[in-house]
Amino acid sequence: MQELANDIVHVLPAKNLNNWILFVNACHLLTKPLITDKEIDEAHSKLQLFCTRFQTLYRKSAMTLNMHLHLYLGKCAHEFEPIYAFWLFSFERYNGLLKNIKTNQKGGFESTMMKRFLERTYIGSFIQSFVNHLPQFAIDFLHRISNSQDQLAALHPSSTASIFSLSDFIEYSLNSRHSVLGCEPLPPSVFPIKLNQRITMCKGHYECLLEFYRHAYDSHNLFGHYSNWESNQIFVNNRIEKMK
Repeated sequence: MQELANDIVHVLPAKNLNNWILFVNACHLLTKPLITDKEIDEAHSKLQLFCTRFQTLYRKSAMTLNMHLHLYLGKCAHEFEPIYAFWLFSFERYNGLLKNIKTNQKGGFESTMMKRFLERTYIGSFIQSFVNHLPQFAIDFLHRISNSQDQLAALHPSSTASIFSLSDFIEYSLNSRHSVLGCEPLPPSVFPIKLNQRITMCKGHYECLLEFYRHAYDSHNLFGHYSNWESNQIFVNNRIEKMK
């Protein structure tokens, strides 16, 4: 990626490159798993300026429908939370990755595909778990031979990759002054998740939870008793799993 960026710098004129950087920076903001209202507005401004300059640089005939749709991404993010949560590009990409996994074509290929996929997905986190037991050059070497470059990039402070911070996660969840939208799963490295068996909440706790949901979502269409539940209502389960 760095080599590609260097090639673009030498090929594009400065004004064209600066306009392209506007688009890149906007995409970087909008594709984040967590994004603030301020960042959404910033991304929208960058896309708006990018489209305006694009028409000047390349003329109106070069404009496409997708460039018009760029100007609605900010509104979508405000209304439906980060596009990370509902775009299907990554879903389609993963379909391609699964399709390319080699199987023996003799049945049971589903388990083979998922096993290989999970191995590739979590190899970076597995290697990183040895960071306190192996020298850094060994960690870097293992990342390279396993092709877990995304995880390797996150290890270095110079990387622009988003690194999960548990303290920030807790602070933003408890402070109502922070306006943050997000759909970011907790990475395996945050804590070892071990779950107890499902239990039924006591009546008092469950009623508090139900009241909280009704207040938080400003809806009285949340129902707490399955026996009286109707199809147009949302049922709040009283069965929970606690972490050990």
